[in-house]
Amino acid sequence: MKKGFTLIELLVVISIIGMLSSITLSSLQSARGKANDAKVKETFHQMKVQAAVLYEQYENNGSGMCGSTIMTKLYIPLTNGTCLGDSGGWAIYGELKNPAPGKTKWCINSTGAAMASNMICGITYAGLCGPII
Repeated sequence: MKKGFTLIELLVVISIIGMLSSITLSSLQSARGKANDAKVKETFHQMKVQAAVLYEQYENNGSGMCGSTIMTKLYIPLTNGTCLGDSGGWAIYGELKNPAPGKTKWCINSTGAAMASNMICGITYAGLCGPII
């Protein structure tokens, strides 16, 4: 009786371990991307609350709110986003890091809408995030 493993048995075990590790690593990458998107969405939620306060403070002037120091120095750089505003309201959008197909941006606006979109946020498009009309 011989003791030990043959070379083929060792190669089979090593290939199985390699396949399992590649599956695990791809799952971790997906989870990491979803966590990054959750972080972006949470930042936008905080931005929405602050924007509502600033919008009132600037007497319903969206352009003043978008130009405020707290937006330009703190929130917009965090999300690599863009703030749009006028007397009709405001909208902020930024890129998602791990988007669903066709939904590359996260958008919030003065009506309370928060959604994924593949278009630029609009202020006047039926109160939703969509193309600017």
